[in-house]
Amino acid sequence: MGRLEVRVCAALNVGNIQKIGKVDPYVKVKLQEQRSVKVKYRTRVVENSLDPVWDELFKFKITDSETTQMLFELWNDNISVGDLLGSCRLSLNEMKRGVVQDKWVILTGRKFTTAELHLRVLAVDFGHEPGPGDAVLGSLEEDTPAVPANQTIRLNTNANEKMSRYPINLRPPSQIVVNQPQYKPSTIALAQTWHTRSACYGNSPLKPMYIPGPHQFAGPALTVQDAYGVSQNM
Repeated sequence: MGRLEVRVCAALNVGNIQKIGKVDPYVKVKLQEQRSVKVKYRTRVVENSLDPVWDELFKFKITDSETTQMLFELWNDNISVGDLLGSCRLSLNEMKRGVVQDKWVILTGRKFTTAELHLRVLAVDFGHEPGPGDAVLGSLEEDTPAVPANQTIRLNTNANEKMSRYPINLRPPSQIVVNQPQYKPSTIALAQTWHTRSACYGNSPLKPMYIPGPHQFAGPALTVQDAYGVSQNM
């Protein structure tokens, strides 16, 4: 039995399928073992945004890192039926124990989209041995990004999906302390294209005020509850 932590940070270039206004995006996070989805979570909804920021932390227990996959789905929140905006899968069999994997993922499953999802993933107590130059973390709770204060967030209203139990940090970006990277990214074997990208939103007038460091976030400690092993059926 291994412990896995996933932080859903942000998305860029989300396709706008709305005729009026912009989409209200959120992310579903699913743990799939042997073709069966065991645990499901979802982030909060960010209203009217093509570059949403969530920075929400989720924890899982896995039984077999060789066969387990993480499934991430980006959705638009609608009054009737939600719209799938893209998805990606993450395999865990190449992860290093205690080493944070920081990735920008190109989402697939929808035509004419260039949406990307920013993830930070940590295999707490399983995986390959870390290398001599790898920084080892005990938890992503030590990694606390900040959410733009001007972003409107709506809580989950679906009783069949669990929310993150880790409160987001609403500290204004001007108060963010930026640290230097504390690890070396490594390559994960995936079914689709992955690439490492420095966090760049916040500096461009077209991007929200989200100013993390290249690979490491900082902020006040989050009050957390142990959510390992929580299972929910949809």
